[in-house]
Amino acid sequence: MKVKAIVFDLDGTLIDSSKGILDSLFKAMEVYNVTPAITRLDSHFFMGKSLPETLDVLMPGANKFVLRKVADYYVSHYYDNYIDKAETFEGVKETIKLLREKGFKMAVATAKHTYCAQAELKSSGLIKYFDEVRGRDEGVPAKPDPTLLLEICEKLGVSPDQTLMVGDTDRDVLFGKNAGTYTCAVTYGNWSKDKFMKENIIPDRFVDTFTELSDLSS
Repeated sequence: MKVKAIVFDLDGTLIDSSKGILDSLFKAMEVYNVTPAITRLDSHFFMGKSLPETLDVLMPGANKFVLRKVADYYVSHYYDNYIDKAETFEGVKETIKLLREKGFKMAVATAKHTYCAQAELKSSGLIKYFDEVRGRDEGVPAKPDPTLLLEICEKLGVSPDQTLMVGDTDRDVLFGKNAGTYTCAVTYGNWSKDKFMKENIIPDRFVDTFTELSDLSS
């Protein structure tokens, strides 16, 4: 597989943020006296989804006012309590540095707001390696709609067939497939290889550790 650019998902791929996400979501619902439709133990049902989609799962039928309050509290709580505690998965920092030295153009595409993603990447020391960081801001369709990925490819000056999308959920793999890029699924995040296979969502490549990406050649 020879590519010129690599686009990474953030949560569950580069950064281990599941604890902060879950704590902030359930704290927001607690503050507004909302009983979630599912428990923390069932969190795999919403990890990888955008915030509006996640709240639809956790708070089915809630009115727009309450949804907005919970969403705003979640974002604020996560930013205030976890943004500077971003921990990368094993091998991420070394491998990202190596890929940059090999000459790859690199970007991040995430379901988070862009400013939040940028802050976490600054906290982790990774932001200097990325040419573009894009999140799901207002008006941006959620993964697996390919719009954001296609915009990133255009910004990087590469075609989709010169690009590899790396992520940890079905949304990331379908995001890449819908855009016409190569796809790679990491199996240490929110989805295991067995889950991908069971759902018949098969990327071009699986990796069990991030360091396995160091064999990529441009």
